[in-house]
Amino acid sequence: MKAIWTKIKELWLKVRSSKLFWEVIGVCVFLLAIWIIVHRLQNKNAQLELEKHVLTDQMTSYKDKDGLNVSRIEVLESEKAKNLLKIKSKDSTVLFLQGEVEKYKKQIKEPGSSVTTVTSTTNVSGTVPSTVIPPTSIDYDASFAGYYSEKHTEWIDLVITAKKDSTHFDLKSRNKYSVVIGYEKGVPFAQVKNFNPYTETTSLRTFQVTVPKQKRLGIGLQGGYGIGANGLTPYFGVGISYNLFYIK
Repeated sequence: MKAIWTKIKELWLKVRSSKLFWEVIGVCVFLLAIWIIVHRLQNKNAQLELEKHVLTDQMTSYKDKDGLNVSRIEVLESEKAKNLLKIKSKDSTVLFLQGEVEKYKKQIKEPGSSVTTVTSTTNVSGTVPSTVIPPTSIDYDASFAGYYSEKHTEWIDLVITAKKDSTHFDLKSRNKYSVVIGYEKGVPFAQVKNFNPYTETTSLRTFQVTVPKQKRLGIGLQGGYGIGANGLTPYFGVGISYNLFYIK
């Protein structure tokens, strides 16, 4: 082992003093500069694409085969939460999402982390029979009968009591949702299904930290020992590599 390190040291001293070494360094600096320029352009384009989606994406809603309200919109993706926070918008839904992303930005640093905001409205309408309450209670005017109505379903409990000068009501609504963050044809989407038939989604937005794609092709400095025509020899240089598979 000591002999190997001695040979590596000798190779390093020899390479460092050669013209080839500085040519390799020059190539590396050039490639690094190109990478920085390309990376900045990619970030700029990604930011413009994010802004475009913020401004133009619209939620779509429909009823599924069971008659339930379903809403869907494309997910906003970026490498960092701050990229969403940079965008200037007057849209109340976007501002609400930005506020939640700002609140939880420490918790959504990891790729795949997300924040979803949903607002919904429950509309209950219909007709229920009334029961006459005789004017026997001191709560009622002797000349005015009271009225009582109620409706109870899996999703709502409604009780209405009418007096001469007021109407009292109690309304309880039970809601159940399913939220899906997934991909369809490579495009990320957020979907909300309302199981309460009286409830519909009025706004939906999701921000997700981009899951980076694994890159197989790479350029970099290489050094070590390899087997060549002269047996085991040290080497140093710039090379291109292609990863056949990844080991975690």
